[in-house]
Amino acid sequence: MGGTPPQWHLGDIFRHVHSFAKSALRVIIVDPITGTFTFSGLSTEVKVTTLDVPDTEVALPATALSGRNSLSILNTDGVETLYIGPTGLTADNIAGTTSGDEIGPGNKFAIDITDSITLYARAEAGKTIRVKVSEYA
Repeated sequence: MGGTPPQWHLGDIFRHVHSFAKSALRVIIVDPITGTFTFSGLSTEVKVTTLDVPDTEVALPATALSGRNSLSILNTDGVETLYIGPTGLTADNIAGTTSGDEIGPGNKFAIDITDSITLYARAEAGKTIRVKVSEYA
């Protein structure tokens, strides 16, 4: 084996891709879409809150940005796991408990969530985790 790898010319690549696209892509429009579309992305404001999350649940953030439609949570800790979820969450991953979703060390979590829903977080017993919460309205 060995030798030089095959050489492709740009024109050859285009012909192969075009041939594949013609045979593989079929678009069927059953019913046209009508109406008014409202985009829910960033439109008015961004708010970033940095806070320390103890081993008891706290709201993320304490006061939601009015008109929020999404948020992201960054676990800035290099070792500890952050747990998020509804009120009453526990900081574990034991089956049958009210354990929250886990955000590992240095990881980020993003969700589309309005300001009418409160998300809670907590650390494991005896731990405190610094987090950054970014809200988008």
